[in-house]
Amino acid sequence: MRAIGLAVVFLLVAACSSTPTEDHSRTQADVTYHELVDSVSTHTTLPDLISLREIYVQTSYYQPYTGPELVLSQVMFEAMGTEDWDTCQRHAQTILDSNFISLSAHYAAMVCEEMLGDSDASSFHQILLDGLMEAIWSSGNGTSEAEAFFCTSTPELQAFIQIQGLEIIGQALSEGDNGRAFDIMEVKEPVTGREFTWYFDITAQWQKGLKNLSAL
Repeated sequence: MRAIGLAVVFLLVAACSSTPTEDHSRTQADVTYHELVDSVSTHTTLPDLISLREIYVQTSYYQPYTGPELVLSQVMFEAMGTEDWDTCQRHAQTILDSNFISLSAHYAAMVCEEMLGDSDASSFHQILLDGLMEAIWSSGNGTSEAEAFFCTSTPELQAFIQIQGLEIIGQALSEGDNGRAFDIMEVKEPVTGREFTWYFDITAQWQKGLKNLSAL
């Protein structure tokens, strides 16, 4: 419990300790992020989705350890399980308001909007979900650190695996060269029983944590 408490403290302290230069950089990243959100919302293209994922980790919205997705995902899926489609949709939208690349939120919104009778909204989220999955696949094939998938958060990593009908059976952390960090995931294909290893480049969230720690 003490370690968790200290983690929360350093994240909160770091949030208040950015320099003017960092604030300016974040502002520019936020502007670009919103432009890309508007773009993919009206005309979804793979290059824009790739750019959206890359810029998101530079924005002030990027909170891989304390963001709304971590807080709301469980209750969002609980609402889905009890067929409380309105609550499910509301939580999904809250997550997307600060993290438009959330796989879990687009998946939940896709299902819940369909159950609420809004097929157009459901299709909108399905298109974005499929596109974001493709954007992750475009970053590598996951077979090694050199070919690791670019990943922005643990929820994204887990959703990417589970949406494909795969199971997570093991996990390890590896620190590579030049300050890079990787999650090494042991994955199982339930139908065939085949097991394999996927590598995810988690450097963005890793550096976010180290940056917050150094601000203490």
